[in-house]
Amino acid sequence: MRSLNILLADDENEIALIVGSVLRRSGHTVDVVNDGDAALAKLKDDPAHYNLFITDGNMPGLSGIQVIEQLPSIGYRGKIVLLSGYLTEELEDTYKALAIDKVVQKPFSFVDLNNIVKELGAAIECGQAT
Repeated sequence: MRSLNILLADDENEIALIVGSVLRRSGHTVDVVNDGDAALAKLKDDPAHYNLFITDGNMPGLSGIQVIEQLPSIGYRGKIVLLSGYLTEELEDTYKALAIDKVVQKPFSFVDLNNIVKELGAAIECGQAT
């Protein structure tokens, strides 16, 4: 699997730093931001740069969901992982409608997150190879 360019948005700085470190050790390039406004600014600046956007669903300012809602209009075509501490059937339907590739329930293991990133990386490779 090739290295991915990942944007990680989480308002819990400690979690963001640890997750970023784990993903870097797996060979990925990771930019970390701590709010939705910063994530949207980075994605607007160069939407094709990131293959994967991992975001917390609930952050101050723009939430991860609000950022995700804007991705089609700014030209982002990468994969999306939502980290969520609260999940209901209604929310799952909303997430499907937003074309979120994976929803990861908090708390999660880094092994599970790494496996999801590998799976999405393989899907990206297949998509680019065709």
